[in-house]
Amino acid sequence: MFDTSTTGDLQTAASLIDADIQTARLHLGMPGVVKKVPYYAVEFDPIGAEVVTVQYQLDDATAWTTPPDSPFTMAGTDSRIKYFTIHAPFIDIGLRFRDANSGERMRVVRVGFPRPISTWMSRD
Repeated sequence: MFDTSTTGDLQTAASLIDADIQTARLHLGMPGVVKKVPYYAVEFDPIGAEVVTVQYQLDDATAWTTPPDSPFTMAGTDSRIKYFTIHAPFIDIGLRFRDANSGERMRVVRVGFPRPISTWMSRD
């Protein structure tokens, strides 16, 4: 929802800055298993022109990682699928989508992962 008559609230703000969408930690249907997944795909539904920073957090990392293909600019109104690389094996992954420009909006339609190319049980 976007209402240009108000500011401050995430649902109705006229000038969102650094708005975040964050997922819960995802184990991709294999809890406790270390997975090597080379990338993830995100479908965006652009509302206009917007710059989006996509990040991920592996396992219990304290910082977010920004893949080399992020941030990126979208334009137009047709949905777009963008692919982002993952640099290391993981048990859980959290995703974050950030809109750092005032007044721009974004929609994340869905997120997908390919089948892992290798797996092994965690020794935790």
